[in-house]
Amino acid sequence: MRAACQGFPLSPGRPRFLSAPLYLWALPVTIVGLAVAGIARLSGARASLDGGTLEIVGGHLPRVLSPDSRSSRLCAIALGHVVLFATEDDRRSARAHERVHVRQCERWGVLFPFAYLAASAIAFLRGRDAYRGNAFEREAFDLAPLGHEEARQGNVGGTQEGGRL
Repeated sequence: MRAACQGFPLSPGRPRFLSAPLYLWALPVTIVGLAVAGIARLSGARASLDGGTLEIVGGHLPRVLSPDSRSSRLCAIALGHVVLFATEDDRRSARAHERVHVRQCERWGVLFPFAYLAASAIAFLRGRDAYRGNAFEREAFDLAPLGHEEARQGNVGGTQEGGRL
């Protein structure tokens, strides 16, 4: 199943022009991500571009992603081709996992947020955890478990080092 996400987009052997439709299909969700990224940058977050994905780290994101540290902690979220990470450690441990969500958004486009919420609702109604039972999360955990360095060794996570913006 891992091979299904390898090679997306801008990877060796894949012509750039084939990536354009994927970016356009995911663009409505990416626009939301860019708006959130802009606000995060104003709070001091750092930005870098890695494998065609904008990564935002720090600033007020730790407080925004997990306002109540007593509950389960949200360390990252992918919004189209924008991924927001609470901390640099979160970026290292969750990058490949979040890139799976970027690829899912390329497949589902503007429907992805609704499909993701529907998958959580279905999992919950079946008596499963709404997060871990979500089909999109199961795919992401199968392809790139959180915190596993070896999960990033394939092409799932794009390039290993991003350029600073």
